[in-house]
Amino acid sequence: MTIENQESNIGEIYKQIGEAELKASSLERMLDQLDSKMNSILQETEKLTQDAETSKPDTSSDDKDK
Repeated sequence: MTIENQESNIGEIYKQIGEAELKASSLERMLDQLDSKMNSILQETEKLTQDAETSKPDTSSDDKDK
């Protein structure tokens, strides 16, 4: 392998590394956005569950009357 071929290969490798880093950064941003959306959905679900539990009528005293 000549020095020119080695330099060309090294240049191509650095180019590929740069492209891979850009793709990795993009994927990280998308994962952060997904994580944020999932946290938002989880918080809303927990709030709705809590609201449903607090607004549920107490039927335990009705069972005692029967």
